[in-house]
Amino acid sequence: MGERWTDWNGVMGKHARVKALRKRPQDSGEVAGPGNGAKQDGDAEHNRRNALRLMARAAEESDELRFENAARLLQAAIRMDPENVDVMDALAEAFLELGEPERAQQCFLHSVRVQPDVNFAKYMYLAQLTSDYEQACSFVEHAMRIMERESEQAQAIDASVQPPNALHQQKKAQVAALCSATELLLGIAEQLFNSSHPDEITSAAAMAALDQRAELAAERALQLDPDGLEPLLTMANVRLSQGRVEEARTGMLHLYTHLQPLLQSMLDAHNDSTSNAEQPQPEIPSVDFRIAVGKQLCELAAWKEAIDVFDSVLAETDRNVEVWFLSALCMFQNGDVEECCDMLKELDAVRRSPEGFEGMLDFSLVDELEQNAKAYLAGDPAQRGDVDMT
Repeated sequence: MGERWTDWNGVMGKHARVKALRKRPQDSGEVAGPGNGAKQDGDAEHNRRNALRLMARAAEESDELRFENAARLLQAAIRMDPENVDVMDALAEAFLELGEPERAQQCFLHSVRVQPDVNFAKYMYLAQLTSDYEQACSFVEHAMRIMERESEQAQAIDASVQPPNALHQQKKAQVAALCSATELLLGIAEQLFNSSHPDEITSAAAMAALDQRAELAAERALQLDPDGLEPLLTMANVRLSQGRVEEARTGMLHLYTHLQPLLQSMLDAHNDSTSNAEQPQPEIPSVDFRIAVGKQLCELAAWKEAIDVFDSVLAETDRNVEVWFLSALCMFQNGDVEECCDMLKELDAVRRSPEGFEGMLDFSLVDELEQNAKAYLAGDPAQRGDVDMT
């Protein structure tokens, strides 16, 4: 596989756009009237339906990670229906999975030329595929305009004719997309900071502009969902990028107050063998999200809160060596050095297990932390220094 790309369609619900086409296309009635025009229309409709069938088969191949097969099917669909941007976008995503970003970029750009104002995801992909930061920003902003317009259109539809909970789901998807756009803008700013830009003044101005754009996107997400966990985390990332550490810490502690009851309910259910599995459970954020929250709390020296978050992850999956290490580090920094040593023993057992382990970790950091913990317990408090996690 090639480089991993952010699944922007996943922001709106995994494969939602593709799977919507899996239903067998319904006949829209007979093609009216004889003559060449009617025949041509009939041929076009026939090709369009066949293209949709091929796209549905390609989606099934993609679900099974057979991306070469998916790409072949989608290329055949494009030949039948050259102006179908759904097929173009799906083909571009297949090329990304196959490690062919140049071909993916060409597909997305062609889709933009054919229908520039549909599918915000293609603009988010394009922002990742270009090396021009101004163009990348333009793509992200165009994506956000499409999101806003789709939101306005959804709100204008009579609620009585919409599926149940449709507006809530649409708002939830918009918040997730705005948070993703914010992170992408921050990533562009970081790349610019790390690049050897010939004009430092221009580079500084560009990074300031990117920070401002990212802040506006994060603020919009918070406006839509003031106590949402994802927008709170995103805004904390923005504040850290701006060097406003105390505001970032305040925001993360506010996030924790909303997250902690969910984690506690999860741990209670995990420890209670008599709990009713059919009883509705609160929606718990994903493992990846909780790890991101824990890391951010670590960066802000909120050790106790980070420990709680990592505990919830280890209760769900105990094979991740990075989480074991981060939890041990938090214990050490919080003064719980003996507990830190216990965590490191657990980490070592997971590392050596024949079942293998999950996560990425520089194990030299483990050795450093273990040495510091042992020295501290031996009576050398000076060893209780920060361990560099980078």
